[in-house]
Amino acid sequence: MPASMCGVVGYKPRYGRNPQSPELSLDMFMHLGPMTRTVADAALMQNVMSGHQPVDHAGVRQKVRLALQPQTLHGLKIAYPLDLGAHELSEDVANNTMETVHRLSDPGAGA
Repeated sequence: MPASMCGVVGYKPRYGRNPQSPELSLDMFMHLGPMTRTVADAALMQNVMSGHQPVDHAGVRQKVRLALQPQTLHGLKIAYPLDLGAHELSEDVANNTMETVHRLSDPGAGA
């Protein structure tokens, strides 16, 4: 979330996906991942970063690759909770959200 608030894309891979130094690799809350300008760049950077490193005893052995080509959104559903059941929401934010939902529900939008 902090990355998106700064206008960049951040990807937090699962524990062990990207190698770390031996003193950090035992900390399951410490994750290394890319921060880039686009999702495609994050996928590319993640593919470069992941893989086995002999000094990282918690890392995965196989190199896992993210798909660089976008997949279709056809048939997927998008959830849009307005207030998460507990938060007050201003009218302009609710209207903007519903306008976006309406645009995405158009079959030509792909979602």
